[in-house]
Amino acid sequence: MNDVCLSGVLIQLSVLRYTPAGVAVTTIEIDHTSQVMQAGSSRAVAFTLEATALDDAAIAVSQLQLGQTYSFRGFWAPAHYRTKRLGFHILQVIDNE
Repeated sequence: MNDVCLSGVLIQLSVLRYTPAGVAVTTIEIDHTSQVMQAGSSRAVAFTLEATALDDAAIAVSQLQLGQTYSFRGFWAPAHYRTKRLGFHILQVIDNE
């Protein structure tokens, strides 16, 4: 299964643009911090992640406010055509925390 839920602060939002096929696309950066349990110990996790949204998700993401915390649902896949580097692809904005 490749279903990811991730929350974080929206720190960068690109301008909504359209592909030659007319599909809306935008990219964002999310600053995530959390605590997880690993091997019986609490571990602090902090990272910044670039994410891409297409179509209706891109339109929804383009209306979000910088500096606010949001939760996103999506999946891992190659970031771009012809690359093996993974990227987070947003399907849905779940909520505003």
